[in-house]
Amino acid sequence: MYSVQLNENNIVVGIMSFPPQDKNQIAVPEFDDSLLGLQYVNGQFVDPEPVSNE
Repeated sequence: MYSVQLNENNIVVGIMSFPPQDKNQIAVPEFDDSLLGLQYVNGQFVDPEPVSNE
């Protein structure tokens, strides 16, 4: 089992080769580095929303 590490905006910042071990990690079925930089929203990995600098 693999897991991804999410930052405070639920954006994937790392992929690990072990099951989730804290609340900022989500289990994934395989090692997939294409998930890096995607945002986890409602159970899906999507392109992140642009951040406004206002």
